[in-house]
Amino acid sequence: MIDRLAAGISYQIYKKQIFNHTQIREIQYGLQAFISETIKIFFMCILLVLTGHLKYGLFAMLVFSSLRIWAGGYHANTYVRCFILSLSIIYVSVFAGLHVQSDFLFIIQALFSFGIILKFSPAEHKNQPIISKERRKKIHTIALITFIFWAGISYILPLPWKYIGMNAVFIETLTITYMILSEKILEYKK
Repeated sequence: MIDRLAAGISYQIYKKQIFNHTQIREIQYGLQAFISETIKIFFMCILLVLTGHLKYGLFAMLVFSSLRIWAGGYHANTYVRCFILSLSIIYVSVFAGLHVQSDFLFIIQALFSFGIILKFSPAEHKNQPIISKERRKKIHTIALITFIFWAGISYILPLPWKYIGMNAVFIETLTITYMILSEKILEYKK
C-alpha cells in the first residue's frame, strides 16, 4: 500500500516533467520513507497513549532516532517488521528504564555503546553504502557527538528519564552489533 501510494504520487510529479527519472526515483524513495515513518509514529503514539507512557516513549524515540540517523543499524525487511521492532525498542527502553535503575548498568551500557559507535559507526546498510571516505568520517564524528550528547544528558536527568535515555542509546548500539554480526555470519557461510 505504501509503495503504491508513493509510486502514484511520484508518477504524478513525473508527468509534469520537472524532474528526471533518477530524481523521481529518489523522490519516490523519500515518499516511501516519509509515509511509512509517519504511519509508524502515529500508531506508536496511540499505543503509548493507551498504555500511559507517551512522554517516556516520545523521549525514547527522540534519543533512539537521533542517534540512529548517524550511527546506522539493522533494517527490517518489511514495514510490519519495522513497526514491531521499533515498538519493541521503544517499549523495552521505557519499561527497563522504569523498572531497572542501576548506575552500574548505566556505565556498562555507556561504555559498550561508546565502543560500538567508535568502532562500527556509521553502520551502513547494504542498499545504501557510504562510498566517500570523507563523508564516512564526518558521519562517524556526528554519531560520536550525538552519543556523547545523549549519554551526558541522560546522566544528569532525573529518574526514570536517565535510564530510559541510556536504554535507547544502548538498544541502538545493539542493532548495530546485530547487523555487523549477521553480515559476518553470512560471509563465513559463503
